[in-house]
Amino acid sequence: RFEKLPEYKKQRIGRAIMEELRETSYHQLHLTKIARTASVSRASLYCYFKNKDDMLLFSLFLSHMEFFEGLSGGVRREFLENVRIGAGTVPGSK
Repeated sequence: RFEKLPEYKKQRIGRAIMEELRETSYHQLHLTKIARTASVSRASLYCYFKNKDDMLLFSLFLSHMEFFEGLSGGVRREFLENVRIGAGTVPGSK
């Protein structure tokens, strides 16, 4: 069901999860607050995610995608080349 959501809704949910994680610990996540911030029902969150781990993984994926999209073209190409060549090779390392 989550895959069928419009991208803006996925972004809104992801940002609400990240905001809640900034304010509290993982174990004290408030689904009601996340739902209210994302403008979705709490029941919808249960439909979209299996558990808190699933929510955390989505928010991490989203933040990494935002980081990656923020890289300049040259840095992004170098990063992708290093991943392609050495599956996790750190740029500049031998």
